[in-house]
Amino acid sequence: MIEGTLTCRVGDDQFEAGAGSLVWLPREIPHTFANLSDTPVRVLGVTVPAGLEGMFEEQGAYFAGLTGPPDQDVVAGIGSKYA
Repeated sequence: MIEGTLTCRVGDDQFEAGAGSLVWLPREIPHTFANLSDTPVRVLGVTVPAGLEGMFEEQGAYFAGLTGPPDQDVVAGIGSKYA
């Protein structure tokens, strides 16, 4: 974390991560993060191995065509190709 505060959930744990924090988002453990404040957040993210950007591109294309809530099986199917 470079600036601001993110609310993070990793598995069953929820916590706040501020400037100087390191947050590990392990593969195959459900995780989310959100800026719930009015203050900007700056984060440096590193993904290893490379290639996860393809999942975000595929998910983005799927989400762009939605007219209702996403089908979790479709989202999981996209994610499974990048696990």
